[in-house]
Amino acid sequence: MRDILKNINFTEVIVLAVFYFFLGYLWYSPVLFSNLWMDTLDMPIEQLKSRPLPMPFFLSVMGVYSFLIIFILAIILRIMKAEKVYASVIYALLLSKGFIILPSFASHTAERTNLIHYLINYTYPVTGIVISAVILTVWRKKAK
Repeated sequence: MRDILKNINFTEVIVLAVFYFFLGYLWYSPVLFSNLWMDTLDMPIEQLKSRPLPMPFFLSVMGVYSFLIIFILAIILRIMKAEKVYASVIYALLLSKGFIILPSFASHTAERTNLIHYLINYTYPVTGIVISAVILTVWRKKAK
């Protein structure tokens, strides 16, 4: 494990964590899905606005979350020796399916939430993880 951690490029991880963070910002902005997300929310907008999340706290949590996702992805890609882009995409999709899509779909089904809302929420991390896996693989190839 020490060898794997030693070979992780933390500059790449930080750059991709920032990318992942801003992808989420863009994903939930009016540029992409903000309006549709709000329309499919199973909560009146007034109720949502009455419970604002302190922005510094939210941004800090999302920054740490983004870093950890990319860091763990980099470790898994190293362990799996993913040196080809298609292999990284397959691993990223398998990870996403196993750890994001299936558990969250079980919750979605049990809670009977809006399907569009579910898709907006969970295609963001899958998209971010797949794109990040491709970039990590390409950067690793260029570094060799």
